[in-house]
Amino acid sequence: MKPSAGNWMYYVTVNLETGETKFASTLDEQTKNTEELKRYCSSHPDVC
Repeated sequence: MKPSAGNWMYYVTVNLETGETKFASTLDEQTKNTEELKRYCSSHPDVC
């Protein structure tokens, strides 16, 4: 992981096959990213 410079407080991998990880500086942004992971897992139950 090599995020762009920023005030990142949170991170979550949203695609477990590619390793795509999103970084967030607020809890609201993190919540949205976590929802993306949940959608991914719903459509890829064999991976999650």
